[in-house]
Amino acid sequence: LEKRLSQVEYLPGHYSIADIATFLWMRHPDRRGVDIEEFPSIKRWSDAINSRPAVQRGFKVIGDHPPQITMNDTEREVMFGKLQYMAR
Repeated sequence: LEKRLSQVEYLPGHYSIADIATFLWMRHPDRRGVDIEEFPSIKRWSDAINSRPAVQRGFKVIGDHPPQITMNDTEREVMFGKLQYMAR
């Protein structure tokens, strides 16, 4: 991600759904033990998206703490484990 964003402003070169989806996964890097300062291109990109008026309006809707999603063990395995690749 750092390499790509050091070459372009946004992931596909222009702001798109790819940036929106990735940005949400990258939100709160400190909660994942990542120091964003180590990745200047990602930080620039994240700051640019975070400052967009539509993004700010969206965050007002969910607040700083989005709803917690709970999963049972089977659901977690389907979503993240080996079952995600099985035909159902």
